[in-house]
Amino acid sequence: MPDLALPMLLEDGSRLDWPDATYAPEVRLGNRVATVIHRLSNAPTLERLIEEGAAEWATELRCPKTLLSRIDTATELRWEDSEVDGLVYLIPGLVATKDTQLEAQDLNELWSGLTLDIPAGWWLARGREYRTSTLRQALLSFAEDNSLPNGGMRVSPDLSSGEVRFVAHLASDIYPTGRHDRSMQIAGLIGACAHFPEVFTPEIEDEHTLVREIRGRLDDVKIPAWDADDYDPAQAATAIEAFVPQEEPFPEQEDE
Repeated sequence: MPDLALPMLLEDGSRLDWPDATYAPEVRLGNRVATVIHRLSNAPTLERLIEEGAAEWATELRCPKTLLSRIDTATELRWEDSEVDGLVYLIPGLVATKDTQLEAQDLNELWSGLTLDIPAGWWLARGREYRTSTLRQALLSFAEDNSLPNGGMRVSPDLSSGEVRFVAHLASDIYPTGRHDRSMQIAGLIGACAHFPEVFTPEIEDEHTLVREIRGRLDDVKIPAWDADDYDPAQAATAIEAFVPQEEPFPEQEDE
């Protein structure tokens, strides 16, 4: 067999090992719980491996800050507060449960005529990373600041944890209710976006998936990023998380 990487079916379609197949998981996120529904189409060889018990649907749970990395084959995943700190990611997929062989009949013609030796633990299908918080929640937290005058706010970067975070400091009179107020949250996000040009260096962007995700979000809606001359923090913030009209209620998780 030629010295080739083993095939993998990716959710984003960036590999063409299975030209006609798709993997489209659905991930529903809750408070320390997630439900994962795996959907596979036009991949009979993978379906046969599942039927034979040689492959199984699974989801990897990762928390970079605590170095947690756990693979769970349950449809519903749960984790404890004590296991995680900061960002938590879920990566669904199909994993080989034992050493097995894969016939190349569904694969790209590059694999024509081959029978592939698949080792146990190889991800045959792999989804994208699903973050358990919104981009705003991942970026921004709130803290009470007694030094601020009534009604005051200031936003500062916080890289002390190794993650890219910003803290919106609120005056004591507005902190109890302000940190739960959506308009205040967006205001804090605008303040965080104002720091992007100084904080999001090329080195930081290389190291942090979150920063690259933010750039991708801005690129998708054709909004200048922080290294452009016409960058606008308010426009960037409302591309990350938009204002909603007051008459439309917005279900919101409590921010720490």
